[in-house]
Amino acid sequence: MGDFDLIRDALGEVGELESGALDSRRRASQTYGVIGETLFFGLPGKPASTMVGFELFVRPAIRKMQGFAALDRPAVRAVLAFDVRKKSERHYYAPGVLSPSAAAGGGCEWEASVPKHRSFAMLAAAQGAECLVSLPEGTAGLKAGGIVECLRLDKEEGAP
Repeated sequence: MGDFDLIRDALGEVGELESGALDSRRRASQTYGVIGETLFFGLPGKPASTMVGFELFVRPAIRKMQGFAALDRPAVRAVLAFDVRKKSERHYYAPGVLSPSAAAGGGCEWEASVPKHRSFAMLAAAQGAECLVSLPEGTAGLKAGGIVECLRLDKEEGAP
């Protein structure tokens, strides 16, 4: 979707683009299409954005093609350990870490931490991630103690 995105032109030579993009986060769009009878995904170039796009779009598609009924990672509600700021008003997912909640605030058994200094361009942003913390649209950030939904990367689909 940027100046250096060659996917649209390259895919146009051998297949067709089904949709322009699935915009889950500004400048981190996922593209998909069909080459013959084969589904094609174009993920962002930044390592953490690629991991998020794979977990949200590619992994569920692969599981569906394999015949699984459970497509999505298990989700849990968690209390934010620290304030989280985000650059845009859009909804996006940040790699994070879960730990048992000491206070069990908001009826949550988990506490979620998102690195303060994160860049989706750095592999370290995805390394060691146990969850994807959902940061909803309509806000420039969330305060510590707020309740968020987290997709568990450390649990298989259909796991409790």
